[in-house]
Amino acid sequence: MGTSNILLQVSEKSPAVCPTATLLYYRTIDIAIATQLGKTCEFNSGNAVKVIGGLETHWYGRHFRVKSLGVWAVFPHCEFIMVHPWHDVTPGENIPQEYNTIIEIPFGSSVKYELDKQSGLIRLDRILYSAVYYPANYGFIPQTLADDDDPLDVLVLCQETVVPLTIIYARTIGLMTMMDAGKKDHKIIAVATDDPEFNSYREASEMPPHRLSMLRRFFQDYKQLEGKVVEVDEIESSKAAFPIIEDALHRYSRQRRRGFGN
Repeated sequence: MGTSNILLQVSEKSPAVCPTATLLYYRTIDIAIATQLGKTCEFNSGNAVKVIGGLETHWYGRHFRVKSLGVWAVFPHCEFIMVHPWHDVTPGENIPQEYNTIIEIPFGSSVKYELDKQSGLIRLDRILYSAVYYPANYGFIPQTLADDDDPLDVLVLCQETVVPLTIIYARTIGLMTMMDAGKKDHKIIAVATDDPEFNSYREASEMPPHRLSMLRRFFQDYKQLEGKVVEVDEIESSKAAFPIIEDALHRYSRQRRRGFGN
């Protein structure tokens, strides 16, 4: 990760908090904030000192220090753990049949959110040009790398909309392959195993045909007003999806050994 900002979790709050500076933490953003008289400061994953908002900060070993008015406030027992939804959430032991998924776009949304691969946050990519909405919760399988150098896409069918970065345990029921800008783009179709309306499905062919038609039609139409044509193949069985998932796991493993900055 170099010295870029990372998602952090404080596993233990400091028992020695200076009365003029307080260490706060957030699990869903990539900065830790120390406040003093309304000022904020930010630190990163390197050891360099940063001065933001008038406060000088330093992270070393297991200590975090904030300098204000020439005095260092030391937080001696804070342990920070990097959490990145792509790299640090495991898909689980039962992949490619069942696995954890990370949701980027809620069912019913017309907003194209996507993972910011460097920070692990969710970035607004665009508002859809067409009057359509995502027909399922849309995200990716962690620790996978597809042919487009992004995590492998997955459509998770369930009754409800869920918020971005929700982890849903899902079962593969099919595969949808698109041709987008002349390149193949695989979408795994899955069902949420904890949703009683959907968890009995084992194959896409068991689902109402109209629901599958809605999935295909969305991807055929959603870029039309951008002047782009997307071709969508017929939905295939879960057996067709398994090798796509396994290949994406292997690609991720190889790339991780080389490093994602390379």
